[in-house]
Order: sequence, then C-alpha cells, then structure tokens
Amino acid sequence: MDRIDKDGKYRYQVWDYKTGSTWGYGDSVFSQGRHIQSGLYLLMLQTILKEREPGAEVVRAGYFFPSNKGRGQRIDWGAKELEPAQNILRQICDGIANGAFILSDDGGDVKYTDYSDAFCSWLCQNTEWSKEKLANIENAPLLPMALLREYVTEETNE
Repeated sequence: MDRIDKDGKYRYQVWDYKTGSTWGYGDSVFSQGRHIQSGLYLLMLQTILKEREPGAEVVRAGYFFPSNKGRGQRIDWGAKELEPAQNILRQICDGIANGAFILSDDGGDVKYTDYSDAFCSWLCQNTEWSKEKLANIENAPLLPMALLREYVTEETNE
C-alpha cells in the first residue's frame, strides 16, 4: 500500500502508485484475476482497521498513475465493487494449493518484461500451452483458474 487516506472519521481509502500507463487497468475491475491488488489491499486494510479502530471501513481502493505515461490519471473502485476479491484470491490460491501454477494464458500479460529478449519464445509458447490446459475441463488442479479465466463456467463444472 503506497498511500492510505482518511476520508471522514471512520472512512479510509487505499491507493497504489503505478509508474506505467493505465493500459489494461480500466477494462474491468479484476481482469480475470490479473489485477487483484486493489481488492487485496482493501481486504488487508479492513483486517488491520478491525483490530485497531472498530467501526472503521475502507470505502475505496485504486491506482494513481503520476508519470507521463499515466498522465496523472486515477482508477478506483468502491468497496462493493471490490467484494469479489476474496473469492478471486481463493480461486488463485486453490489452484496453487492443488499444485497448478500457470504463467498466463495471454501473451499480452508477459509482453512487458525485462526478460523478453532471453525468454520471449518460451513465454509465448507457455501461454499457448496454458490455454490448452485451461480448456481441458478434466484438468482438476487448474479448474479454479479455468473458472476465473472463463474457460469453463460453474454449470460446465457440475
């Protein structure tokens, strides 16, 4: 958490500063589990405040983009919009607990990395393998991530 603002007597907002552009951050709140930081920070701050300041609530969380690329924009959500964060985190952790950890199923997720020169062909191939694995409904360890990335639905899973 880069910044916590008090917004009234028992109301708080939590912020993270991003040095890049806003690309990909405004598409949806969580981007199928790709952007869970605001939801995680909201949950963390709520937990801390519950112990230190009963009655306090975290009402907003989001990102500041102060650089030239971000042009000073702010992207944020209310607590209600961030409620699904706990379930999304559970899905990600369930997959990892089952021994499944995929890099990504989208090459765009690994497009901007310091290691692209060394690993680009492997990274791109890995995203294709991940797509195939997530689309296989019989791959039980990846089911939480497949649900999150919408390769399958709860109805398909039953």
